[in-house]
Amino acid sequence: MDDAYPESIPLEIDRPLLQRYLRAKWLLFWLIGLGSLGAMAGFARAGNHLEESGRLSITEIAAVIARGVGMGLLYAFIAAVVFYLVLSHRQAARYARSLDVTVEGPFLRIRYELLARVDRKLHFRNIMDYSVIESAFMRHMGIAVLQMSVPGPQAQSLLQIAGIKNCLTARDMLADIDRLRENK
Repeated sequence: MDDAYPESIPLEIDRPLLQRYLRAKWLLFWLIGLGSLGAMAGFARAGNHLEESGRLSITEIAAVIARGVGMGLLYAFIAAVVFYLVLSHRQAARYARSLDVTVEGPFLRIRYELLARVDRKLHFRNIMDYSVIESAFMRHMGIAVLQMSVPGPQAQSLLQIAGIKNCLTARDMLADIDRLRENK
């Protein structure tokens, strides 16, 4: 069968949507991670306060615990927002701006910048399969992730690329190109 695809095909990235998705995902990461630590710290502080107090009624115990957990969550929320703004907000924009996925002959080239510049070329024969992933959060954000299985340190490594426009169509096109160019 003849290869009907050009030698170089850039895949279109929805940069504004990708940036919005990454910012929401990373903010949730900070909020959940630090929120759980804050709640545990607040609960421990409430436990110490209860030990020091004498006999308290059930409602007073519940109020002390609620106040401790609430203060822990408040401090954690503030810390999460600060960590997000300092460490993640600009990184999401940098990644979305720099992501570039291109078919170059028998290779799939993926370039992006996060903490370091990455420029990776995968030969189509090394890509085992293609999947499109959409969690409930991703569907809510209107984004999908193209996932490819490639050989790696483990039996199979997963490479994920979020933000490709028309991800299902792109997956089918890559699978077809893979089939045609696998042995080149």
